Formats: sequence, C-alpha cells, structure tokens
Amino acid sequence: MAYKIVLWYLLSTLITTYAFMAAIPLLRMRYADAFACVLKHSGAPLELLLAKVGLNESLLLKRDAFVPFTLVSRLASLAVSYTDNPGFSALAGATPLDKHSDFGHNLVVAPTLMQALQRFSLTAKSELTCASFVLKRDVEGCWFSFGVIDGTAMEVQQHELYRIAMLVQIVRWVGQHSWLPTKIRLQSKLLVDRNTIGLLEQSELVFAANETAVLIPDSLLYKRTPPKKHCAAPVYRADLTGFDFRQSLAQVMASFAPEYFFQPQAMAELLGMEWAQFKRLLARHGINYRHMLEQLRIDAAQQLLEQRAINEVATELGYSSTAQFSRSFKRICGVSPANYLKIEFESA
Repeated sequence: MAYKIVLWYLLSTLITTYAFMAAIPLLRMRYADAFACVLKHSGAPLELLLAKVGLNESLLLKRDAFVPFTLVSRLASLAVSYTDNPGFSALAGATPLDKHSDFGHNLVVAPTLMQALQRFSLTAKSELTCASFVLKRDVEGCWFSFGVIDGTAMEVQQHELYRIAMLVQIVRWVGQHSWLPTKIRLQSKLLVDRNTIGLLEQSELVFAANETAVLIPDSLLYKRTPPKKHCAAPVYRADLTGFDFRQSLAQVMASFAPEYFFQPQAMAELLGMEWAQFKRLLARHGINYRHMLEQLRIDAAQQLLEQRAINEVATELGYSSTAQFSRSFKRICGVSPANYLKIEFESA
C-alpha cells in the first residue's frame, strides 16, 4: 500500500512539474482573423465580440503575430453563440488556402496529395506551437491526425471543425471537388445534429477518440495535383513546437505591443489563467514580469523615436512624464533618448 502512495505522489509531482514547464499554446493571428472575417460577413457586431476576448481589428492586421490558443477558442465559442451556428468554425476553416500564408504556398506547389499533407504537417509547426499533425496508418487505412486538442467540449469541437474544413479543402484542391470524409475520429462528442454540418453528413463518426483524425483514401494519396505555372520550392519557417513558457509569454507580449502593455493580472486573464496560477508560473521560471514589460516598452520606444518627439513617445507608451520615460530608457539602453537619437543620426 505504501509503495502505491509513493508512486501516486511521484506521478502527481511529475504531471504538475510538466504542466508548469509547458509552453503557452500559441497560434498565428491569421486564424483569429479567419473567424473575424466570417463574423463580419454574418453581420455580427465584430468590434464588440473581439473586445470580449481582448482583440481589435488593428491587431488582426498583424497576421504573423502570435495569440494564445485559448483566446481563439473563446472567440470561436462566442461566434457559435452569437450566430447560433454550430458549424461556424467549418466556415472559418474554409478560408482560401492562399490566405493561410506559407500553408497555401507549400500545398499549392506539392506534386501529390501525399506530399501536400506532409508539407501541411511541417508547416503547421511554424504556425502553432502545439502542432502535432501527422499521417499515420493502421488496419483501416491512412489517417491524417491533428493530435490532441485541449479545451472545453465546445472549444475542442470548434477547433476540430476548423481543421477538418482545412483538410477537406486540401483534398478537394487535388481535383476531388466534392470529396467528403467517410470516417472521422473526434475527441469531442457532437453537441448538435450532424446533418446541420455539411462536412460530417457522409462520415462515420467515432466519438471520444484519443485524437482527432480523418481517414484519407489510398486512391487519392498519390494523385497528381493540378499543374503549376511556377513550381517554387516550399518555404518553412522555424519550428515553434519547442517554445518554453518564457518564450511563449514574450511572443504574446510582443504581439500586443505597442497598442497594449498588459499588467500581470490582465495578462493572466488574456491567457485564460487564474492570477495565482500565472504567478506560480512566473516564479517557477524565474521571470520578473515587470522587467520584461519595461524592456518591451523600451523596444517599442526605439522604433517610435524614429518618427515622433520624445514627449509624444513617452505619452503613447503610458509614462507619467517625459522625465520618467527618459530615466527608464537610460537605465535599459545606457543613454538618454536624446543621446540615442544623436547616435542613430550620426551612424546613419
């Protein structure tokens, strides 16, 4: 009995430690924008709905910036509630491939569906820090797996629909214009009538699976893709799946600057965390949040000083006075804003 207690304690400690060390799941801003575009087209009060999750339309223009996965999940749930459309995320996932940056380019230049799906998996690692897309085979055939999706039942379902819609679009692009999956494994349990979601009408659905996956017919895997006028090489950015907590936090902070410099409690809320949990993570990783925030403000100041007066920059970045801004700038950069500008001018 005693060894079971010790084993349980060690396992609990390991799980807790891993949870603390894990990165904040992030994805590119363009995916939030895909939901926003469909919302706008539906006539929804976009500005109001975006504000509920901490976004606005100017932030959506930073398409390569990163936002927390949970933020996009909340936006998807709001969209479903407002539009009363359980298949809303399937509409967002049908965003044309060329709007998905490197995703679109890499898939369009692939010679076969198999290679397109392999590139889809590789490119995803530069788009989502929690990406684990992979082709795998079992006795039933070849599956494209999206891995495990975290969130509430509604959030998981909406992310599943989004990803399945993207996959369907890829297969159809090969030439199967009306193709629909015949079998899908879903982590979620469908919360609505499946017949209201066109993507699922012809599918055998397996609920409460360990991962989200779609069966791909072998007959399509080596089918040639449409001919291209220019067959450029695929483009791959850095693999982001190795991000740790500090790197993830820095990415989020930078994505919202200089429009927003979130105080610690506001950042915890943006990340969907309890304040106590966020504080524990900061302590465990040895992060002084206020120092990170100050560094970010000074980084923004260096950019703004190229176009605006020192007092205007101080006001825009939220300093109480130009003197306070100058002291902070000198502490971090080693020179005052005025001397920094002089050095920049002389080196130009």
